[in-house]
Amino acid sequence: VESVAYISELKNTLSLPFFLLAMCSWIDYEESKRRQDYRWAFGWFVAGMLCKITMAPFPVIILLYAWWKRGRIDWNDLKASAPFFLVSLALGYMTIWVGQRYEGMGHGQQDVISMGGLLSRVAGSGLILSHYLSRSFLPVDYLPAYPKWPVNPASVIEYLPWLIVVAGLFWLWKNRQGWGRHALLGLVFFFLTLAPFLGFIGVSYMSFTWVMDHFLYVPIIGLIGLVVAGLCDLEARFGSNRPYVTGGVTILVALMALESHAFANLFVDEGTLWRYTLQRDPTSWLAHNNLGADLMNQKHFSEAATHFKEVVRLNPADSDGHYNPTQALEKRGHTVDAQEQYRESAKLNPGDGKIYIILADSLLKTGNRAEAIAQYEQAIKLIPEFAQLRYNFGSILLQSGNFPAAIEQLTAAVKLDPRLAQAHENLGSALAQSGRLPEAIEQFEAAVQIDYSYVIARNNLGLALAQTGHVSEAIDQFKQVLQIDPTNAKARESVAKLQQFEMQRNAPGKH
Repeated sequence: VESVAYISELKNTLSLPFFLLAMCSWIDYEESKRRQDYRWAFGWFVAGMLCKITMAPFPVIILLYAWWKRGRIDWNDLKASAPFFLVSLALGYMTIWVGQRYEGMGHGQQDVISMGGLLSRVAGSGLILSHYLSRSFLPVDYLPAYPKWPVNPASVIEYLPWLIVVAGLFWLWKNRQGWGRHALLGLVFFFLTLAPFLGFIGVSYMSFTWVMDHFLYVPIIGLIGLVVAGLCDLEARFGSNRPYVTGGVTILVALMALESHAFANLFVDEGTLWRYTLQRDPTSWLAHNNLGADLMNQKHFSEAATHFKEVVRLNPADSDGHYNPTQALEKRGHTVDAQEQYRESAKLNPGDGKIYIILADSLLKTGNRAEAIAQYEQAIKLIPEFAQLRYNFGSILLQSGNFPAAIEQLTAAVKLDPRLAQAHENLGSALAQSGRLPEAIEQFEAAVQIDYSYVIARNNLGLALAQTGHVSEAIDQFKQVLQIDPTNAKARESVAKLQQFEMQRNAPGKH
């Protein structure tokens, strides 16, 4: 349900068909050894990886399939799987790199994930595995985000799930010449595809929960395969009871479909989903935070502030929780009080650049430009690769008349994001007002190349061209402004003046 009904997990739903098509094509290749089937398998796999990086275990799965089919993995299997491994590693590395750059540009922050040492992680991963196994066979009382349990330090009993798993796999390995091999195929498939979410490596969502049900979307295929194979075996042994088995399975599937439909209805909007979560887990700071944000969007500021205060109480380490209640306060018109709260939040979380940005924006609203500039400078020290921040700061400096500093910030902005047309235009304005017209023209031209209908940039480009003696080119820019906006009086006046200037300059006897 989470994968299909929750828009942020659409990548799960998109990736699964490609995963299944890749596996089917690989099975065809194993049977026929036709290169066409191999190419199809590789193509489908790449498509799946581009949908979601969790397709990365696929190369190991095809080796597992080779072992299940022939009882061994030989050199030809390794050679055939090598391109798949290369794609997995390359796109996996790219995902990590993009995530780090995303945080560096100020779009996220380092989440606090307290998992303890190696022993605690081993114990915690066993509990996570137990949760997913239990949810696979008994999907009841589900939540978008489950309460976290303590993992550090780990108690002896928390290692029990791994002891059971290891003992079970050992028993199946001893019976691998018969039915054990089939069971190992399904179970190892389940473990492999679930491995990235078992807690050995900290992932961002683990700052608020250890488990999320949508991670079962692909792994559960292995368990479904085992159940179906078991039902087929029962049918072969007890054929006379087939109507009872069919009837039982039909009733079970119908009940699960009704339950799925009811759960899917909760994803109709943020408020419904997170109120449901809080009814079952009032300690979920994530639910309080998301519900508060939804209430803020609906302008229910007092109610939003109540939920944000709960975030602070339940999760003091969350910097968003400290300044979200203050934003609700500011929305109610208490701007000066809100600014004091922002300053307190900055003291509590000095490494969170977003707080300084929010404080600076608030200070600008009350005309305190000097302090706003100081806050922007602090934010840039923390998130120097955030292009939008550099652009905003550069624009403030430009309005303040500090052209050298504005040029520095806006130059950094266009380097970080060359497609930011407004940054090019403002940089052009700063350069023009500094007397550097040729450089300004380059920036104005870059802005209109990115956004053809950017009227301000075209007007400024026309003015800069006229000032440097390129009158005909300037007239052309102003005419294009009039094509975009026929009511633009400034452009119409500029065209008339420049055309008159051209006529006088080209009149007989004029040089």
